[in-house]
This record gives sequence, structure tokens and C-alpha cells, in this order.
Amino acid sequence: MTYQILIAEDEIEARVIVKEAIAEIDAGIEVVAVENGSEAIEQATSKNFDLIIMDLRMPVMSGGEALKIIHMSEPDLPILVTTGVDDEETKTEALKGGANIILTKPLDLAEFTSSVKKLLGI
Repeated sequence: MTYQILIAEDEIEARVIVKEAIAEIDAGIEVVAVENGSEAIEQATSKNFDLIIMDLRMPVMSGGEALKIIHMSEPDLPILVTTGVDDEETKTEALKGGANIILTKPLDLAEFTSSVKKLLGI
């Protein structure tokens, strides 16, 4: 089975790390990467994804705003949130917005890949 993952991350280095970690899980996973929340909404509403990986703080539109909009239109779509802000308020808001799992940056790659597998059911 081929999985489709949308990555919304404005930092180039973080996008590369996430893409490489996903490729190690399964080379057949197809990844679409965008740089802000607005682009994430555009992609999420026009294609069928199995998972979204979203940074909370991005330009143009934050991941938090995009998360809420995407979750309203695709409530069953799993969303893994990454954030550089490690506080309970941020995590609570992300969970209320529709996040399934929240990971703090810098990412622990073992925890990240385990979370991706769990959300994809593999």
C-alpha cells in the first residue's frame, strides 16, 4: 500500500530531516511538502492524504490555524504536530484543534518514526 503524507514545515532543514525519516520507514511513502498553513489547507482539501505532519509556527498562516480548518473538513485525518514551543497551553490548543500527537523540536527521530507508524497503522 502506498501512503500519502503532507508535511507543512517552513524550516528547510526540518523538512529534510522529516522527509529522510519518513523514507526510512518505507520508501513507498509519497510526500508532499509545503511551507505554510495556507498551502497546507490548499493541499489537504484537494488531495487525499493518510497523514499530515504540521509545524505550529509558520509564516502566512500558522499551523495552529490551518490545523483547525483542516480538522473541520477532514475530522478523521490523523495529524502529527511538531513545535519548538514546549508548554502545556500550546499542546492543549493543538489537541483541541485536532492534533493526534504533538512532538517537541528538536525531534527525537525514534519517537517521530514510531508516531508516524502508529498514525498510519503500520
